[in-house]
Amino acid sequence: MNRSLDGWLSKLATTRSGTSMWQRRWFVLSGDRLQYFNSPGDVGGGDAKWTLELSALGASTSDGPADQADAARFELLAGGQAYSLRADSEVEAEMWRAALDTPTAGSALPAPSAEPPAGMSLFDGLAVPAATPAAAVGSSFGFCSPSPPPEPEPSGGQPAGSLQPSSLQGGSLAGGSSFGFLASAGPGGPAATPPPAPGAAPPPAATKKKKIVRKAPEEVDVAPRVAQTRLRLCAVQLGLLRQRASREGELASLKQSRAAAQAAQAEASAAEEYERAASLAAELEALEGREAELAEGEAEGEASYARAAERQAALLGEQRSLWADQVGEARRCLAAREEVAAREATARESLLEAQEERLGE
Repeated sequence: MNRSLDGWLSKLATTRSGTSMWQRRWFVLSGDRLQYFNSPGDVGGGDAKWTLELSALGASTSDGPADQADAARFELLAGGQAYSLRADSEVEAEMWRAALDTPTAGSALPAPSAEPPAGMSLFDGLAVPAATPAAAVGSSFGFCSPSPPPEPEPSGGQPAGSLQPSSLQGGSLAGGSSFGFLASAGPGGPAATPPPAPGAAPPPAATKKKKIVRKAPEEVDVAPRVAQTRLRLCAVQLGLLRQRASREGELASLKQSRAAAQAAQAEASAAEEYERAASLAAELEALEGREAELAEGEAEGEASYARAAERQAALLGEQRSLWADQVGEARRCLAAREEVAAREATARESLLEAQEERLGE
């Protein structure tokens, strides 16, 4: 997804004299670029006072120092440096952290290489043998390569059809059997491969086992990162809902206080208590101002909740895409395993047929 957010943040800076001070700046997050300006009016002119490329520096956020009891403060880690930032409220800080930790479009899953490195399977314990080596260009798994298996090359440089059984060339192999393929390679060793029958096609080459390669950590680490960002956005939305409930309760109390003050002002005016009436008028003005502030805060809270819901929807779509990729990968692995099992069964049948023909002679 393409992340974007703007608003006021305070950045901890060090002056030339070595003292630390908070500087309030207008921050703008657009995709992978984080900038700040002196004021919102400077954004159009492109005169950014500070620019940071997040993905190139591997940026992430963390909590502020443990000794600082400031919930609105957090640390931005990028390129081996830590930048201390502070929002106007804890909810705004969580929204900034959620936006900064959200992976951008195109950086979720790197393109797989043509030939993956040796390693473990993406699904632990599922080792799939390959019947043929991988082609130079094609699937990342060797057994999915469309190239045909290599023809077996007979020893001695002779054609396959000119090879004769050891029993027809005078003498038998070590082990006392006139059939060379019944002689064992040694105590406890495997039996030798039977020679082809005269005029028969050579048996297919034995398959070599190859494991499915585990994906690189940066490829499999995206899904938990997206899930963590979604949980953080849920916490942001929960905080916004609690603030809304608090504002609604305060607004109801203010309406009751304003009605009581208006009734008292009317009584004071009727009794010609002008000083009391003036005091009640000032109280009513303060109550009306507070109601206006609450209404403005309600509008800002609704806008923040809408932005968080929009990010939630985008992250949910990205998470579903990751799930679909994982399901497709599992299906490809299972299909490849079935293909390899079928090839191995065919190879075993061919070897048994060759042995039966040889024994029939």
